[in-house]
Amino acid sequence: MPRRDRAAAGLLSFFIFVAFTVELYFVCNRGQLAQRGDWIARGLAFYGRGDRGYYDHVSSFELGLESFNVFFTQFLNIATLYGIIRKRVWRYPVQIIAASYVCYSTTLYLLANHLAGYSEMPRHDLASMLIFYVPNLPWLLGNAWLALDAGCGITAAFQRGERVVPSI
Repeated sequence: MPRRDRAAAGLLSFFIFVAFTVELYFVCNRGQLAQRGDWIARGLAFYGRGDRGYYDHVSSFELGLESFNVFFTQFLNIATLYGIIRKRVWRYPVQIIAASYVCYSTTLYLLANHLAGYSEMPRHDLASMLIFYVPNLPWLLGNAWLALDAGCGITAAFQRGERVVPSI
């Protein structure tokens, strides 16, 4: 398997794992995170120092983003992973759809919080900003790379086909 495909498979495996552990846990336990003491709840409590919307002030925005990600996007990621392993060319359109959406939704989440003045951030200091931004970078940058990779794969597939646009 080429290195780019191994990197894509690794990223997708990471995203799928996090979705079906941490994010699914968040969706199922969003109303009682502050009362729970297990490792995922403690991790979300730490992230709550950057955004309480993922801890004790969960709104429909966060719930909607995570629910869509867990219950829809991961099936596209699983299909893409299968396509990578089986060397299927249809993997590229599926990959670009899922990666573009997640990159967009992550950007939307970050921008919405910025425009709201980080209203769910208890303290506006460097540590809180790092807690808010750093954990989101794999979803932003990783999916941007996955979308670019899919675009390169689609371009290469077209270049192997007809070189001239047929006239009607």
